[in-house]
Amino acid sequence: MKALICKYKGLIESVLSLSTLNMLNMLLPLLTMPYILPIVGPVKYGIYSYVYTVVQYLLLFSCYGFAFSATKQIARKRDDLAAVSKIYSDVTYTKLLLAFVGILLGFILSPFLFKSEELLIFIWGIGIVIGD
Repeated sequence: MKALICKYKGLIESVLSLSTLNMLNMLLPLLTMPYILPIVGPVKYGIYSYVYTVVQYLLLFSCYGFAFSATKQIARKRDDLAAVSKIYSDVTYTKLLLAFVGILLGFILSPFLFKSEELLIFIWGIGIVIGD
């Protein structure tokens, strides 16, 4: 058993690290909400949640499953540096193109989706899409 753990030590550490990170990503909003809600008020928190949801849809559109498909392709060709570089650059350019199209679509639809205060928050939220 000890030999098996030593053999897969890196994998076990990665799984535990990612599990801890995902758990914190779920728990942190639940822990901070009782503090934030009385400060900003339910109406402004609702506006933030609505705009954040729209931004998350744009992020989902721009990511397009590349986290799985690109990882799989890179894992298959990990020894060929030129192929890995090409996959990385292709995915990056495609994500930029999809993000640009999504942001453009968001601005075109913004008069139907947002009021003026919500539009400002949406513009700030676009940084999340660009940053990914």
